[in-house]
Amino acid sequence: MGVAALVLVVIAAAGGLVLWGGSDDPGAPQTAPTTSILSPAIPTTPPQSPGIEPPKPGAWPTQWPRFTERDTVRTLTDLDGLGFPVKVPTTWQCTLAERAEGFVKYQCGTAASGNQAVGGDVIVRECPQPCTDQWQNAMRSVEEAWGAQWIRSGLYGSYAEQIIEADGAQRHGLVVVAYFRSGEDGAINRQLVIRMTSPVPEAYQLRRFASYIRDVVVF
Repeated sequence: MGVAALVLVVIAAAGGLVLWGGSDDPGAPQTAPTTSILSPAIPTTPPQSPGIEPPKPGAWPTQWPRFTERDTVRTLTDLDGLGFPVKVPTTWQCTLAERAEGFVKYQCGTAASGNQAVGGDVIVRECPQPCTDQWQNAMRSVEEAWGAQWIRSGLYGSYAEQIIEADGAQRHGLVVVAYFRSGEDGAINRQLVIRMTSPVPEAYQLRRFASYIRDVVVF
């Protein structure tokens, strides 16, 4: 495709994320759509309710709670593939849910089930290099976000919140999609996804956890 224009288009109707390449030369043949350069860990099934694009201008909410010295917490440093420590309440567990090349997914939260459960997914996956705005937008668009409006929380992050119905009860949903640097060259090369739910009164737990991860990863 050379160093000319690179155009990225997300094609959800075909059941996957598709990259289209083109040339500035009108006489050049168009390249066929391909997913060969995509990480196999990128979702290939369209989300039921993706977030509303584009993200609205905003910032990380300064009023969200953070862990304090009074909180009973523990720090997990042995979660392979994440590349950063994870601080959680002592009632939470983080268990490996899925792993593939360039991808790892943990389930973090309480042991409670049903409407009383608190927690959800913590995902890290490689972002194709260079991890451009087009890649970041395309990868965000295939994440489940309960149809909530994305809000820009910084140069490399967005979040969305929504009250959702689950098993006849209302729950609070929070999803964060961000990009960060994990290598020594300083390039953005990883995507982070936090997608969690809780009883509505426990929303502070999700916000506190997300704020901690943001401070650690820096996005």
